[in-house]
Amino acid sequence: MSDRRMKVAVVFGGKSTEHDVSAISAIHILANIDMEKYFVEPFYVKKDGTFANHEELTLCLENRLNEQRDKIFPAGKKGEIELKKWIAKGASSDFLGAITEKKIDIVFPVFHGLNGEDGTIQGMLEFMGVPYVGCGVSASAFCIDKEATKVICQVNDIPVMDYTAVKKYEWENSTENIINDIQNTINYPFYVKPARLGSSIGISRAENAVELKKSLRDAFKYDSKVLVEQGVESPRELTIGVMGVDDQVLLSAIGEFSRGGKLYFDFDSKYGGTSEKGVVPALLEENIQEIIEKYSHLIFKKFELSGFARIDYFLCGDKVYLNEINTMPGFETGDTFMRIWQNKNMDMKTIIDKGIEYGVLSFQSKSTRLYEVELNRVN
Repeated sequence: MSDRRMKVAVVFGGKSTEHDVSAISAIHILANIDMEKYFVEPFYVKKDGTFANHEELTLCLENRLNEQRDKIFPAGKKGEIELKKWIAKGASSDFLGAITEKKIDIVFPVFHGLNGEDGTIQGMLEFMGVPYVGCGVSASAFCIDKEATKVICQVNDIPVMDYTAVKKYEWENSTENIINDIQNTINYPFYVKPARLGSSIGISRAENAVELKKSLRDAFKYDSKVLVEQGVESPRELTIGVMGVDDQVLLSAIGEFSRGGKLYFDFDSKYGGTSEKGVVPALLEENIQEIIEKYSHLIFKKFELSGFARIDYFLCGDKVYLNEINTMPGFETGDTFMRIWQNKNMDMKTIIDKGIEYGVLSFQSKSTRLYEVELNRVN
């Protein structure tokens, strides 16, 4: 009897500073996806950008399972033995072969950061005519670029913090002029960020010219474009989840991040357990909640988001500012993204189901496009 389950390729890892975060998301997805509904095949992209073989894939998944066991399988939850047996079966390392030979129905790219969340794999899959989960090429590319995100928001009257962007060649050619230009454009303190990176990697705070120069030098190690953003003291950091496709849009509860006493939400705050201490739902005035939901609907529409995303905001007094848009949020049991959906009675299995459903709908919508045109020739 043939296997009628939908065949899903879960692709993760990648040549990115967020490689390990991707692997953590992947093991949580593999532990929560409905194996009775889907035939799942994992593909692991190593840090050098090549696909892992069977042994390397198995070792990676086993290591991540050991690290994340307590979160994935809390007391009373079954499934670890079954997952270990499934991991032991391994998978093919021939990702391109699997999709060109139609062995895969849909791809679930679980990449964070460059070379995966930035529209690159989405572009490849579009070119090959393969359905996939998550945002499309342009949405992924615009959202990972913090400057592009701010420009689009400003055009659509969504407030953002004052900022300036600096290219690496500009910095190298005229360092002192760049420092002066920044200081004349916005006011200290500054937050200096690689423009196309996530997970708060490479971010630092600068309160004077010496710190600004060091922060820029450090940020340029990660990206050729850096964003320098106006800082405010102790803003509330809020987040909301969006899911859907076209005009079908679902919003999660609004959550509030906990910085654990730090000045800003850094990598350790996100992945060191502090995010689990955030408040869900956030305690907000009704008008603030309405503003965040209004902006989130508008962002989903104007950026043409699809699948799921997490949108982060700053709340300064009674003013709401867009911080950033994550087109592939971290999938980790107990993480803020999961908790804001749980508040709406959606668990990870349901979120995964919805993401796959929206990926299929998005592909079907694109398949109605015309790709030929008749030319009226003039003799």
